[in-house]
Amino acid sequence: MDIADLPAFSVLREKMNFLAERQRVLSQNVANASTPGYVPKDLNKTGFEKALASELRVKEGGVAVARTSGKHIDMNASRDLSGDFRAKAAPDSDVTLDGNAVVLEDQMLKVSQTRGEYETMVAIYQRALGMMRTAIKAASR
Repeated sequence: MDIADLPAFSVLREKMNFLAERQRVLSQNVANASTPGYVPKDLNKTGFEKALASELRVKEGGVAVARTSGKHIDMNASRDLSGDFRAKAAPDSDVTLDGNAVVLEDQMLKVSQTRGEYETMVAIYQRALGMMRTAIKAASR
């Protein structure tokens, strides 16, 4: 079995792909900050939720996520999770006279948050790989 096929790693990779795509969309918004009539876009986060839900569902030999409290999110419930990382119009609060709806401060805040999330995912991925290496070394002794 390839380590990359493990659900934990595939979920992390999916989240990093989502964040990389979001960063690309946000950079387009910043680049078009002075384009007349431009409406900023952002990604629909349900794309990642859909990927996470599909990874956590019972698969061949997989384990189902148990809800031990009514306050837990039911990952197995059928919900409309369409979106699959598609950029959708997400105008900021202000629109200039030329119709541009990009607020640079808002976009830069989103860029910064996305970068922080991506760095966190990379750190988690590296830690998980380190734990796998440690387990493999311990098992081979």
